[in-house]
Amino acid sequence: MAQKTTQSKKPAQPAEVKKERKPREKRIVVSPGLNHGTRLNPVLKYMIDEHTTISELAEAIGITRQGMTLRFKADDCRLSDMEQMAEVMGYEFKWEWVKKEKEDKVEK
Repeated sequence: MAQKTTQSKKPAQPAEVKKERKPREKRIVVSPGLNHGTRLNPVLKYMIDEHTTISELAEAIGITRQGMTLRFKADDCRLSDMEQMAEVMGYEFKWEWVKKEKEDKVEK
């Protein structure tokens, strides 16, 4: 005589209905913690104007998104990085030296 095996049956669950997803839009999110410095503020402005993400900039200079975020928070970046970021956004980065005008010393 064959033995009957008893298996616990799970209650039938309704099939999941998958919602149709819209294509994901490129979102530009600038965290309030990123705008404390002054040297990289123009980069944030250009990022918004050109719809560029931190991830895209990070990829351009060969670092992670987290690394790029830390650079913004520390307000610290190499000039070569600035040139690469400008290139990604369609700009040319120029750094120039300007001689200060001499002040006339006024004697009392």
